[in-house]
Amino acid sequence: MSRQMTRRQVLRYSAVAGSAGLLAACQPAVVEKVVEKEKIVKETVVVEVAKVEPVTIQVWSRYLNPVTAEPFAVLKERWASVNPLIVIEESPMAGSQDEQRQKIAAAVAAGNPPDLWNNTSPKTWGLRGMVIPLNAFADAKGNWDPAAWYNAMIDHYTDHTTGTLYGFQQESDDRGLYWRKDLFAEAGLDPEKPPTTFSEHREIARKLTVKSGDFYERLGFHPLYGQAWIWGYIGQAGGYPILDWSVTPPQWRMNTPQAVTALQHMVDFSNDYGGLAVVQTFQEGFQAGADQPFFTGQLAMMINGSWMLSQIERYAPDTEYGVSFEPIADEGGTKATLSGGWGWAIPLGSLHPPEAYEFMSWVTDSEQMKFWCETLTYVPSRRSVAADPVFRKGNMAFFSDAMAWSITWPSGPWTRAAGYTLGNAQDDAMLGNKTVQEALDMAQKDAQDIVNEYYGVK
Repeated sequence: MSRQMTRRQVLRYSAVAGSAGLLAACQPAVVEKVVEKEKIVKETVVVEVAKVEPVTIQVWSRYLNPVTAEPFAVLKERWASVNPLIVIEESPMAGSQDEQRQKIAAAVAAGNPPDLWNNTSPKTWGLRGMVIPLNAFADAKGNWDPAAWYNAMIDHYTDHTTGTLYGFQQESDDRGLYWRKDLFAEAGLDPEKPPTTFSEHREIARKLTVKSGDFYERLGFHPLYGQAWIWGYIGQAGGYPILDWSVTPPQWRMNTPQAVTALQHMVDFSNDYGGLAVVQTFQEGFQAGADQPFFTGQLAMMINGSWMLSQIERYAPDTEYGVSFEPIADEGGTKATLSGGWGWAIPLGSLHPPEAYEFMSWVTDSEQMKFWCETLTYVPSRRSVAADPVFRKGNMAFFSDAMAWSITWPSGPWTRAAGYTLGNAQDDAMLGNKTVQEALDMAQKDAQDIVNEYYGVK
């Protein structure tokens, strides 16, 4: 179709079209001039504007819960207002992370994947050849600077040996020790002094524990509840890096003295309550929402993430609590907190990679990231956004600061399988089936065998 535009409008139209990179070029057809007394008083250009059809990209997300679905709906509305030619068709994925991974693997194998996939470790899938490298898109757009991001983005979204970029992180996270100040005071403890070492942690937990006959009414701390993971304890014992990437094949470090200290701490904590079976029985009574054990007083301390701040505000706003760094080993311990976070990758076989990259870039830019993380009390993945005053208020400031000592789960095409061996070691030691050293020695052997097989080393 044709329409009349002034020369200024033509120039503006061309600039907008060029910057978006989405519209076909407009070709001038005729220049019409109105002349009075040999002076041009009006000039218009007739152009042919190519008809552009919107492109719909299929997006698989995890946003089933209204808590995350509603802010993501806001972002989709914003996107539609600024870029109506790329339409987002979202399909929230149910099931566990493992089930979601199986679904995407099946879709890629069948040749009908989504255009964009919400996940936590694009690097793992990129090294398996299941999501596409993004460096060419990033170079063209000029929007990739590793220094602008925290470690979790670098570790889980890029291949640090080649510099290959596999995705963008939408939010990061880390963890801290939450403690109930009112329960500290009730037990005769200083409510402003949380434990800072492994030994202090166990001692204070014992004083906070309440038992009635053979039954516990309250545990001072649960060594496996919330976001308490063996990976984190090993970091807090000074055992990171737990994987040495500087050699080929990479070498696991699951049975170091630091790892032994970490797992022994978990075993000792469990044994303080009579063993893992007793702890698990007590945990069976835990509820969610407003009846979470930290809110009801069944737990006096817990390790959990920044997102708990919004849950406390929603369900238990009158709770007297504080947040501090997770306790460290008495000797050789270092501040360490696990950091991960969700983001986006483009699966192999996507029909619309350029459009998917446009949306992924936009939804993880500074403005959208600030909205998303502020709404959900996540830590921004971009350093500049985390420095915003919004994330420097109250307990959120702690989680922003904690990114300075964050560590990550190892990420690679074989790390998840190897990680199960560490989980098995944890269970064997806590159940008393093996000594801590025996359990970790077995985990080290099994995990390294997996790596060696991948690299073809016997």
